[in-house]
Amino acid sequence: LVEIPEPDNTILQRSIGKLSGTMQDHEYFTNLKRKLEKKPGNIQSKPLPDFNYTTFDNETVNLKTFSKGYLLITFWSTWSDGCLEHFKKLENVEERVEGESFAILNIALESDTALVKDFVEKNNITGHNTYDPKGMNSDKFSFFNTTSLPYSILVTPKRYVREYGLELDSADIDLINSLVLKQDKKQKK
Repeated sequence: LVEIPEPDNTILQRSIGKLSGTMQDHEYFTNLKRKLEKKPGNIQSKPLPDFNYTTFDNETVNLKTFSKGYLLITFWSTWSDGCLEHFKKLENVEERVEGESFAILNIALESDTALVKDFVEKNNITGHNTYDPKGMNSDKFSFFNTTSLPYSILVTPKRYVREYGLELDSADIDLINSLVLKQDKKQKK
């Protein structure tokens, strides 16, 4: 039910709430509940709207820039408590993903360019780094129907949302690595 294109997340949440005892506390159901809370509307397999951003190195990036591989996008903010921990996980993703058809794009939802640039440099954040001056009102961010930061999604080479609300745990990293390696083989043919 969780993986179908348009699941009814409220039914899933209610069903998990009816579980009792050890079933409710089982790791699978606690992880599922946490993921459902971050997925108010399923956007999997939907095309991501095109966008343009300028990085701090004055590179223009948009989805076409990354069309030959998978793209991991993280929306974040300097005021969000979990961002530094999330960026440590992002370093782990970069280290463990073996393929070449992969890129990381971090979009800070902040209007203060200097603050974001300083934060990125001080914390040596991996990937292409940019910001959206509209902050939490960004139309790119509102597409995901969430208000939690940091928020990571995986976009396919054809610009469709493959996964969203990623925790960047081992299972997520293994999935990304597998998809990227398949894409590398496909491109070599």
